[in-house]
Amino acid sequence: MRDVVLSVPDLCARRVPDLDVKSGQRMTGWATVEVFDLPRWATLVLPLGPLSSAVLRITRRRGVLVELPVARVTSRRRRVAEVVAGTGVVAGLLALVEGLVRGRGSLAGVGAALLVAGVLVATAGLSRLWVRGRLEGTGVHLWGVHRAFVDGVSFVRQVGRSSPDAAASLVRSSLPPG
Repeated sequence: MRDVVLSVPDLCARRVPDLDVKSGQRMTGWATVEVFDLPRWATLVLPLGPLSSAVLRITRRRGVLVELPVARVTSRRRRVAEVVAGTGVVAGLLALVEGLVRGRGSLAGVGAALLVAGVLVATAGLSRLWVRGRLEGTGVHLWGVHRAFVDGVSFVRQVGRSSPDAAASLVRSSLPPG
């Protein structure tokens, strides 16, 4: 896996290769994610997605919405992992509180285990299935990106330097219909 920096204007105009950012497969759609200006260490823990956005919004941070090209299989895997992580965190919190209120150590232990498992899936698990990223100036620095996507970004940039119209038509014509 590699890293790449994409400009926010290019992402907004969808001037990116028609390849899934994580798998390098042909894209089938777009995933909207919120990217924040975070320290580097925080991006190692928080992959892009609704769970990390919710955590960061609690701290009153505001991010920039960008769309990334994805394949159906990547979207499905990411959503399943997010549901599992969210369910683990919520169930763990509920069981932990219930165990503490009722004085049942075993229930509190199960709740703590579920909470830890949910947090691990939300951080380490999702980082394996999806990209991490942060804002850097007017760009978005992405980690965990497939090599084919990085090569495609280089190609689109080279074509764009020679002729901006050619780059736009190249990217637009390679999208699946509808």
